[in-house]
Amino acid sequence: LVWAKQYRKAGPNEVMVIFGRTRRLRNMRTRKITDVGFRFQKGGGAFVWPILEDYKFLSLEPRSISVSTAPKMTADSVLASVEGTARVAIMGDEESIGTAAQLFLDQSPSEFGELVREILDHHVLGVIGLRNFDDHRNHPDQIFDTLESSSRDALSEMGLYLVSFQVRAFRRV
Repeated sequence: LVWAKQYRKAGPNEVMVIFGRTRRLRNMRTRKITDVGFRFQKGGGAFVWPILEDYKFLSLEPRSISVSTAPKMTADSVLASVEGTARVAIMGDEESIGTAAQLFLDQSPSEFGELVREILDHHVLGVIGLRNFDDHRNHPDQIFDTLESSSRDALSEMGLYLVSFQVRAFRRV
């Protein structure tokens, strides 16, 4: 009965990060083997060794982040700014979950949001300069497409991906 209490469960939308004992992990891209002090269970359950291990949960749910850029010149030299809401989530593969756990496990939602907001602000500014003001205003869905492709590498290095970007306002400054 005491051992049964050490069996912990993670829901389908979360990862249980179990830490305290070392295990070997192979990077699938580089084939390099490294020792890590954690393992994780994506959904389902796992036994957590008393005294030797502890656990925390990491949500795989998309998180909303407000983005509001500084003014930037569009391709037709109009000074414009964007306000929007980005939805960002942790990728589901093992390597991305491991990276996200190392970066975000102990961060508050506001700390997570601030880090991701800095990256997205930078990339949104780059997107503003690519097209004319009227193109952005008439086709806000293209902002997401361009933003998703331009921010993909920076976000994936943190184990994240851009789910959506909703433009609330695109205005002249």
